[in-house]
Amino acid sequence: MIKRTKKIKRPLLVLDSADRLKTQWYLVGEDQVVFKKQTNGKDLLKSLDQFIGAYNLKLKDLFSFAVVTGPGSFSGLRSGIATFNALAWALNKPIYGLPAPLTDSAILKLQKKISTAKLTSFKKQVMPFYNQEPNTCPPLQSPIINKGDFINKL
Repeated sequence: MIKRTKKIKRPLLVLDSADRLKTQWYLVGEDQVVFKKQTNGKDLLKSLDQFIGAYNLKLKDLFSFAVVTGPGSFSGLRSGIATFNALAWALNKPIYGLPAPLTDSAILKLQKKISTAKLTSFKKQVMPFYNQEPNTCPPLQSPIINKGDFINKL
């Protein structure tokens, strides 16, 4: 892995996990998207460590977090948002939500807003927006049995 030595001022780490098959990472400086990487949707924390490690950064060096809140994959959004909410909470860093689809201009607009904002009030967590019901297993259709019938069957 190539280590980059360029110092990034006020780094914002952005995660787009709205697609269940891929995860997109963005590292943003004060005025530009410095680095982008796409990984598969697996091993979120390992990918995170490798991604910021490429810039000799540690989690504590990050200024703030942003995560795509949806719409998108139920599993992808939940895992990405839960991870970033936990990191922001543990590190006492601000977290911001961005709608999908994510663009460089939307990220830079957020970074500019963060740079000029007072950091006394920021979100402690973001919530997902799925735009549809979760695509999970259908509810079980069990017959209703009264207590007497149930005991007799035993």
